[in-house]
Amino acid sequence: MSQHRLNEMHDDVDDEPIERPRARAETWRCLKLDLLLALFVATVHANGIWGAFVFDDPGSIVRNESIRDLSNPFAILFGATFTTVVDRPMLNLSLAINYALGGIDPFGYHIFNILVHSINAILVARLVRVLFSASSAPAWVQQRSELWSVLVAALWGSHPLVTAAVCYVVQRAESMMAMFLLAALLLLEKSSQSPHAVMWRVGSVACFLLSLATKEVAVMFPVIAMVFDRSFIAQDWSTLVKRRWRYYVTTFGLSLMFAIRTLLFSGGRDGTAGLDAPVPVAAYLTSQCVFITDYLRLALIPIGQAFDWGVLTITDPIRWGPRLAILAILAGLTCWGTVRGQRWAFGGWWLFGLLAPTALIPVATQVAAEHRMYLPLLAVVVGVILLLRGTVGRRSERWAIAVVCLAIGICACLTIRRNSLYASPLALWADSAANRPENPRSYNNAMMILRDKGRYEEAIGWVNRALEIPSVRASRTRGINWSTSYTTWLSDRGLLFWKLGKNDAALTDFSAALEGDPNLPQARFNRATVYFETQKFNEALADINIVLSRRPRAVDALDLRGRILLRMGRVDEAEATGRLLNSLEQKLSPEFLRELEDVKRNSP
Repeated sequence: MSQHRLNEMHDDVDDEPIERPRARAETWRCLKLDLLLALFVATVHANGIWGAFVFDDPGSIVRNESIRDLSNPFAILFGATFTTVVDRPMLNLSLAINYALGGIDPFGYHIFNILVHSINAILVARLVRVLFSASSAPAWVQQRSELWSVLVAALWGSHPLVTAAVCYVVQRAESMMAMFLLAALLLLEKSSQSPHAVMWRVGSVACFLLSLATKEVAVMFPVIAMVFDRSFIAQDWSTLVKRRWRYYVTTFGLSLMFAIRTLLFSGGRDGTAGLDAPVPVAAYLTSQCVFITDYLRLALIPIGQAFDWGVLTITDPIRWGPRLAILAILAGLTCWGTVRGQRWAFGGWWLFGLLAPTALIPVATQVAAEHRMYLPLLAVVVGVILLLRGTVGRRSERWAIAVVCLAIGICACLTIRRNSLYASPLALWADSAANRPENPRSYNNAMMILRDKGRYEEAIGWVNRALEIPSVRASRTRGINWSTSYTTWLSDRGLLFWKLGKNDAALTDFSAALEGDPNLPQARFNRATVYFETQKFNEALADINIVLSRRPRAVDALDLRGRILLRMGRVDEAEATGRLLNSLEQKLSPEFLRELEDVKRNSP
């Protein structure tokens, strides 16, 4: 054996005892940092476990029959019918697991959401560590990459903009999608350093598929992954294509097939999203210019958040024109940085890429929503920290760390306060109305909560406030969303007046609503009811006949018609109405039966 080979063996023997303990120590240090980070993030969001089911939660959980039987995987994965969970099998599966463990108690669902968010904070720290360890990163970042990556993840994880994806149960769709997408990116990076590259890439593709099965936004993953690869892994584009072309052909192919299926064959998420959704595409796009810049403002100054931004679109060029200019500048800088090979341009791709699906494809039920900034927020956080550290200079790194820690503390306090709102749906909707006063849906949901609690006077107050909203006042017919209709609000107020025994006020509102929109069946039925109770039987019969001319099998209308006919002495017609109800396999109401028996008993 040559002397050279002996020297190599000797070097290997000497180095091995040193390298292994060092690697183990580094692994343990990373695990400890991960654990501390997860505990911090979980603590910040701990008061969210007392949150109630809000907005789409009842439809996605309480009334979701597809999650009832965990032993029926086909129903769980493909049987969902409610808009928020349809075509999202991983989301529905997670709800089914929660249901199997704790029924419809919100506690377990919130625990799951906090756990996912804590895992995401760890994954964010790992991803940022990759970004900060790049050869082109500033020296101060490379030297303290572990510390700064944890600070970034802590600031992101405690930011108030992530609360909707954590406390609003069904929006775990956002956090679960993020978890799988982050894992897919990290596995791709791992494949570039491992002799088992194929195995890691297969795992990355699997995580990508899971993210697609959770939320449609993941369709942008191949673009983000390619820019990430070129910026932080591959030396140049030719190396990227040569070594990982199969990976990108696979992911882009899957993404394209998923997009085609979603847009053309799935009904656009039950008809609420897609190019044929009931919202003008041009108005939707101009609105996004305003809303995305609002997202960015909230990312920098998280004050004035709203749980629901409604469905109203913005078409005034004075409002969206300057915002479009801001976004165009940011997009232009991203493209310029990409052409120049600047790694910071990845932040622009991350931000715009993750927002693109919901910004370009109309969503009729929510034109904007804060939970969409869950992952895009990371680009803003990293950018702000890099600018902060670069501004204060190397000698002031301690000051930069202190400022970031202060920002983390402020964000944590704001998040804890915001989480507390989810314990009271009424408080949540009141806060939403205060911060987005042009959104009538917040007023409507607050009104319904008060109505169901029997607090009718307070509910009328919310209706009166809604009637002053310009978009409601301008709408005299049913619009894209029923909550924007002036006539619907009048009808709702009439019902509240009726429950308070103020029949004259109720009749005035019902009549005004029907004058504005004669095709409001509920307003006409309610007016017929008030006419009946005030013994104006001819007017009541005229209204109920109009309702039945449009809905011949409306059980409640048939029942009321039978009672009206009895009061008018038209017993034969009333009995015929009762037989029609029986033929529809519907039971007569106790009031109808009692009045019918009284008439028969008193008849000669």
